[in-house]
Amino acid sequence: MDSGTCSRRLVGMTGLLFSLLLGCSGGDQAGADKADSNGGKKSKTTEASAKAATPKSKPEKEAPKKVKITDSAQWTDEVGNLVKFRDNPDLVNPDIVAVDVSSADGKLVVVYKFAEGNLEKCFTQKNGNPPMPFGSSVSEFHLDLDNDPATGAKVGRAENEQGYELKLSVMTGFGFVDKDSGDPNAMFGDIGFPENLVNLKPDASTTMWGIGENSQELPYWKLSYDEQNNLPREYTVVGKDQIVMSIPYAWFKMKSGDVIRVAYTDEKSLNDDLSEVRRVRLK
Repeated sequence: MDSGTCSRRLVGMTGLLFSLLLGCSGGDQAGADKADSNGGKKSKTTEASAKAATPKSKPEKEAPKKVKITDSAQWTDEVGNLVKFRDNPDLVNPDIVAVDVSSADGKLVVVYKFAEGNLEKCFTQKNGNPPMPFGSSVSEFHLDLDNDPATGAKVGRAENEQGYELKLSVMTGFGFVDKDSGDPNAMFGDIGFPENLVNLKPDASTTMWGIGENSQELPYWKLSYDEQNNLPREYTVVGKDQIVMSIPYAWFKMKSGDVIRVAYTDEKSLNDDLSEVRRVRLK
């Protein structure tokens, strides 16, 4: 083989190698051009990796449910869901079936309605050993006087259990005359009435308690201990299958047009949780 032939073959091999190198480079550029022509989109594998690396945002906290303001409020309560006492299983307890709240003539009016004949049976029964009449706690009525759940007492963790300044404890009992002393008196709550008490008259009473940080600003704190706990007897009246509380706004330092949040508990129910909240505008 002469030197010219060797030179031609060497040039040919060099050209082939150059062409191969140029082809590889062109392929990479073509791939880049293709990626650009697709709008710079990433592959599915790249997208999946990016999603996995991106931290998930926390779900937004649900805003508190707004309660409509009304001029009155109502609740219904299940009939017959009453507690039984182990040491006195035959004792009949007050069975609330509905609660109505309204306002009129400068007074907050709360009406507890009971199953037909239930309240009369509570007052006429005799149970225990020895058998005797019994009073009972009935309900605790909660008031948020500034219509702000963020202030006042928290009686639980739920939204409806926060923000109360005042509660009204409703109890049944009897007015009576002490046979030994002859003195008239009355007692209320979960107690029995022994034989030395005569002329028993069915009655109910409301005890008022400040439970929140603003409660000591209320007018009743200026009264004597007995007066601040027990509202005037005429404010709580027993009727047929119902007990009615009628309390002047002045006791709450409220006025016509103010809005309050209210809720209640059924003290003798198997479910004694606080009810749903209602917002009431005082007339």
